Amino acid sequence: MARTQAATRLARNHTGDAPGRAQLRAVRHDGWTEKRREIFLETLAATCNITAAAAEAGKTAKTARDLRKRDPAFRQAWDEAIAIAYERLELVMLDRAINGTQKPIVRGDKEVATMTHYSDAAGLRLLQAHRETALRHRDGDGRACDPEEAFEELKRRLDEMHRRLKREEESGASDG
Repeated sequence: MARTQAATRLARNHTGDAPGRAQLRAVRHDGWTEKRREIFLETLAATCNITAAAAEAGKTAKTARDLRKRDPAFRQAWDEAIAIAYERLELVMLDRAINGTQKPIVRGDKEVATMTHYSDAAGLRLLQAHRETALRHRDGDGRACDPEEAFEELKRRLDEMHRRLKREEESGASDG
């Protein structure tokens, strides 16, 4: 599995920097070894899916949750992995809400064209989530800012998100 910089950081966070007394234990060959923890955290950061991450590490979601309960450092690394995955998901969902998704138009057994589908529900949730921020950027008399300036700012931010996603994807591909 390709190692990302974030997953490398996460894998290192769970080793030895938890407060409390150190415990010496023999490592079981079927236990949560450093390599399995690393694989789990990498997969969790990439997918936000606990079951898939555990399976990739050769373990079950239950044993992963058990380890999380008893190991504060692993719990912290887990939380960081979820935060990374959430941020990636947020960018993907924002992109889909603004740019839509391509849906095939099928006639008989043949795809004859595609159309762009926009989710009104996702758009409404985004409007609700960002309403206060948008209102803070209105003029003092309540009028909206110049629409062209707002569009250019939005375009700049989306371009930056696309560049970040592309860097993440390229980084993941070059690590493998």
